[in-house]
Parts: sequence; C-alpha cells; structure tokens
Amino acid sequence: MNGSDADGMLEMMADVRNGIWGELRNGSTIDTYRRNLQRAHIDRLETLMTGELNSNFGARINAKQSDIRPVVRAELKALQSSIRSAIPRTRDRMSKIHLEDALVRVNDILDPK
Repeated sequence: MNGSDADGMLEMMADVRNGIWGELRNGSTIDTYRRNLQRAHIDRLETLMTGELNSNFGARINAKQSDIRPVVRAELKALQSSIRSAIPRTRDRMSKIHLEDALVRVNDILDPK
C-alpha cells in the first residue's frame, strides 16, 4: 500500500467514525438503532484487528504485514478518546450506559487480557 492509499484509508475510516458516532460531539441521545450500528462498528473494527481477512476476490490478506491493523488501532484510539470525553456530557441514561459499555469493549480490543 503506497502513501496515497494509506491516506485514503485513514480518511475513509475517519469519515465512517464521524458518521456512525456523530452523537459524541454534542452528547445527544443515541437511539436503539444507532446503538446497534455503533456496536456493529466496534465488532467490525475488532475483526479487522484480530481476524483473518479476505479480499472481495477471495484472496487472503496478511493483515499482520499490511497497514490495516495500525490504521484500525489508530481508529480505535480516536474512538476511545471521543467516547471517554462524551460520557460526562451525555445526559440520557441509556446512551450513557451504552457509551460506558462501548468504552469497555474498545479498551478490551486495544488491551486484550
């Protein structure tokens, strides 16, 4: 992957994060559909960090030797920071519980026990 490909991947990941986790910016209520989407996003990031990856053409991708895992790790750290700072601003109880759970899940991916 060359520099422009990596930059594109970084930009795409940030765009996805900002779209899926938009409530973090203002502490607004996160409805059940958005909570499910956010959990699915965390699950996908975990798969990219720990699982076997296949291309759309069936070829295996050696994620250990590509830029995928470092980019996903950076993405998880950005998400971790955003969730952590959003929790105190979130007034809706279910949204706060969801964010606390999401933070634990992200922490577990970044620092497996």
